[in-house]
Amino acid sequence: MVFVVIITFIEMLSNLIKYLLKNLNLDLTDSQVNLLQGIAKNKFVTYLFIGGFATSIDVGIFIFLHELIEIKSLISHSISVPISAIFSFSANAYFNFRKSDLLFYRFVSFSAVVGIGYLLGILIIFFIDNFLQLGGTIGKLVSLPFVVTLQFYLNSKITFKDKNG
Repeated sequence: MVFVVIITFIEMLSNLIKYLLKNLNLDLTDSQVNLLQGIAKNKFVTYLFIGGFATSIDVGIFIFLHELIEIKSLISHSISVPISAIFSFSANAYFNFRKSDLLFYRFVSFSAVVGIGYLLGILIIFFIDNFLQLGGTIGKLVSLPFVVTLQFYLNSKITFKDKNG
């Protein structure tokens, strides 16, 4: 239910931005309008926006489990990642890459990419928590840019590629 609300919110926000760009007299030059429209259509920007919500879900669950309930960091990571991944797949398939075909294949592929990101996250969290002694939460936060970049690359090239190419 929460996922549906968040996806609906993203769609409404996207439609509002398109409406405002078309109908407000902002005295923008054509090149400024083209730049804003290009940014709005950029899959990486949309991926980051959706990823921001997914990351909030992931980190929120992680911190709740690790800091409040005091579950070990790697177990908390193992719970938070799959939950946020389901949201991320749904939102990226529908809003960003606009794919509704081959959903089972795409979900399996997305899950494999999440698994690779999960393992990278585990390595970073383990290293920062156990060797640098900075804690699991710091490890989780440090891992995010590495995991996001790797997963965007893999998902754009494999999971959400056009079936013709």
